[in-house]
Amino acid sequence: MSAAQWWQERLSSARQELAGQNMEILGPAPAGIPRIKDRYRWQLILKGYASREIRQVAAAVLEQAGVRFKQVAVSIDVDPVSL
Repeated sequence: MSAAQWWQERLSSARQELAGQNMEILGPAPAGIPRIKDRYRWQLILKGYASREIRQVAAAVLEQAGVRFKQVAVSIDVDPVSL
């Protein structure tokens, strides 16, 4: 939970610097299957119209996370919405 909260805080900061109000951050919330093999899973969702901005924000925070949380696995699933 603390890693998910850390991610949310960093994503919010990066969003303000890189994307402004064009992106929404939802979560953290327990994943659909909250625990697998004694590992808890949390999810955050980034919503916006500009895929490039979302990717920039996620990449900026991903660089910081590798140093901070060595035992936390992070996966990023990109699912653009077609208009």
